[in-house]
Amino acid sequence: MTTLQRLQEWLQKNYNDTWDRGESISIEALDDPGWRVRVDLRGTLLELTELPERKTERSRDDWTVVRRTATTFEAFGGPRNLEDLLVAFLDWAEEP
Repeated sequence: MTTLQRLQEWLQKNYNDTWDRGESISIEALDDPGWRVRVDLRGTLLELTELPERKTERSRDDWTVVRRTATTFEAFGGPRNLEDLLVAFLDWAEEP
């Protein structure tokens, strides 16, 4: 299954009528350039799941930061790291 298919599956399994805040999942381009991925965890099982912050710096354009706040998964990365950010979320979200 591709990363995009995995994300679509996760959204479908976790969507409910109360999860209607408009920004359940957002992907944005940064000025640096780079990416930001945010997932609203409210109303999902992940709301209670720990995620230690992780940083990876391989080069100026190849880096990631993955963390969670009280209610949000957040990931930031370089211009070619979007898939890395999505995979980081999905690997955490799909852990048994």
